[in-house]
Amino acid sequence: LLFQYRRLFHTIAARDFGPGSVPPAIVCWVDVVLARLGDLSAFVAAGFHENHPDQTLPDVLKVQRQEDNLRAAIQLPDNWDMVASILSSERVSPAAKRLSMRLMLGQYILYPTLSGGHRSVDSTTQQLLSAFAEFVRYSAGRVDELSVYGPSLQQLMHQERLTSAIAVSLFAAADIAQKSNVASVAPQGFRPQTMAAVMRLLRFVLHTGEQLTRTTSLVPREHLDAPTNVIIRWGVVPKWAWSVWLECQSLYADTIVCL
Repeated sequence: LLFQYRRLFHTIAARDFGPGSVPPAIVCWVDVVLARLGDLSAFVAAGFHENHPDQTLPDVLKVQRQEDNLRAAIQLPDNWDMVASILSSERVSPAAKRLSMRLMLGQYILYPTLSGGHRSVDSTTQQLLSAFAEFVRYSAGRVDELSVYGPSLQQLMHQERLTSAIAVSLFAAADIAQKSNVASVAPQGFRPQTMAAVMRLLRFVLHTGEQLTRTTSLVPREHLDAPTNVIIRWGVVPKWAWSVWLECQSLYADTIVCL
């Protein structure tokens, strides 16, 4: 419904420009709401954690983040069904991709859980799964770069871990829905590159970028931070991990045991 209102306001605003003219970026109240909803989804998903990366920013950076979120909302497509497609686009900013994932987290995981509905993605499961898989593979390729951030960049690393946790959760939800879809033409085979990427991101989230060893995989974290809360609290990733255990024949046993 929000996207329908947004489309309507954009159409009305575009009428004020003459034929052949290029209208500037159009901002309406729906963009503000979408930006706030994205922040709210991430905050709720992390269990209202006091050390949520969005809440621990200095005031100056909070203002900048709000402006970035609004610019990100402007870049969202006109239709909700197209939101996942921007994850593979090179024309949108990282902030727009982050916002799109937070909105989809609220729609596909938080809302069904909190409303007591069925945990199902939707009829476009395959398209969503492909979009999430591509984003996960891209993000996993940056793990080494993110893991060497020094103390001065821990805030950025915390933010990246939160984004990775959301990406893994969305992929897990879509994969579960795809496997349970009775209308599927054929069961999906083992995807080694994608699974390796998901597990790499999962280790990055669970161990704060630290190296996973046989010892650390058996010792649970004493305190869950915001990113690990996203992974654990909603039950999607643990449920999905058991299916991976069976499918991959314990190939990622250390990560699954840790989870």
